[in-house]
Amino acid sequence: MFSKLKAGLDVFRKGSEVANPEAWKTGQITGTVIGALLIALVNLAQVYNIQLPIDSDSANAIGGGIVAVANILLTAATSRKAGILPAKQYSSESSEGVHNLGITEETRAAALQYVNETNVLDGLDTTYNPR
Repeated sequence: MFSKLKAGLDVFRKGSEVANPEAWKTGQITGTVIGALLIALVNLAQVYNIQLPIDSDSANAIGGGIVAVANILLTAATSRKAGILPAKQYSSESSEGVHNLGITEETRAAALQYVNETNVLDGLDTTYNPR
């Protein structure tokens, strides 16, 4: 049970994403549209004095919550570049993060040593240049 919870939380880490981001992005768009429509329809009904079983403040809170959750959580879950939690840090002593890729321990250790010892930005102009 805890492994499934941990895997669910790992989706929100920078560098991770769900297995099918396209379907999740579709759900995100649908949730955003539903939330916005709820807000718009209830407020429009109030302008024309149409009585609905929900007041505009409640509709705004519910619709805004749907939009916020759909956009914040699903953006983090469907993007490798964005995340709510920090990216996992792997050490050379741990094989965590290497999942059945056929990478030998020797190759993995050499790659980690290279990354730790090499400044990959060395020689690149990394100054911000607005256009």
